[in-house]
Amino acid sequence: MLKKLLCLLFPKDYRDFKHKRLIIVILRSLHIICFSTLVGGYYFHQDTALLMPWFLGALLSGVAMFLLDMYGSLIILFEVRGISILLKLFLLAWIPALNTDHQIILLFFVIALSSYISHTTGKIRHKNLMPTSFQKIFLNL
Repeated sequence: MLKKLLCLLFPKDYRDFKHKRLIIVILRSLHIICFSTLVGGYYFHQDTALLMPWFLGALLSGVAMFLLDMYGSLIILFEVRGISILLKLFLLAWIPALNTDHQIILLFFVIALSSYISHTTGKIRHKNLMPTSFQKIFLNL
């Protein structure tokens, strides 16, 4: 039972489906539009209510991309790219607690981190940081 569950959550080959690439490209484009508009709104001190639709668009498109990646395999949660997504979500959760200047700095940092992870080599982006003892359990079924 446990072996079947682990094989389902951590398949040896990533699961895929028809048009996944197209869906990811559309979601990524939407995400970049929403997030860049949101950052611009913060930079130019726009009212928070005005920025809420852009925040929700960025959040929902980002979460949708992350869920599609997790559908492929939950191993993403242990890869550099997945950990960076979780780190970005953690950092962005701090936005309401910061003053405007620090919000902008944090948003610029998140953009820089995202850009680095997205454009670095696949070797780095897909590096598995799962401890070796867990890899033996999860990945050698």
